[in-house]
Amino acid sequence: MRWTNTSIFTIATLVVGLSVLSPVAAQDAPHKEVAKPAGKSAPLMTMSPSPGVVVNVLKVDPLKAIQSKQPRTATMVEVVLDPLAGSPPHRHPGPVCGYVLEGTFEFQIEGKEKQVLHEGDTFFEPEMILHLVGRNPNQEGKTRVLATIIHPSDAKQLVIPEPQK
Repeated sequence: MRWTNTSIFTIATLVVGLSVLSPVAAQDAPHKEVAKPAGKSAPLMTMSPSPGVVVNVLKVDPLKAIQSKQPRTATMVEVVLDPLAGSPPHRHPGPVCGYVLEGTFEFQIEGKEKQVLHEGDTFFEPEMILHLVGRNPNQEGKTRVLATIIHPSDAKQLVIPEPQK
């Protein structure tokens, strides 16, 4: 893997995120994309549930050190995709750094070619870019992705579905 500034930023973000992870009992509800950690208030991961996709919110931390016009929050999620499952096109209200924990992940954002990522690979999505493809291309085995979204603290939703044409 060629190390770029984006790769280094992504790894650093994930290491910081992993170092503050606490055992949070996220709701385990198969085929639901909405989950909140116990005792925490988090923006909803709102989007019509996709069969075979589960999103667990692991950690929600206000970011006081980031220089921004508005308060920002880091929300860490684990996305588990069943074989051949994926999400419809959507956007996020802030940049996303992701890390493939297990399996294979097909990934494409607006203006870029589709990539096939494997365990240990990272990805980055700029704020509000269209996330075109996010799916498990395998017929067997789950895919697990860890992602951190840096978003406005007052965001009402972290997944904004792209209107169907």
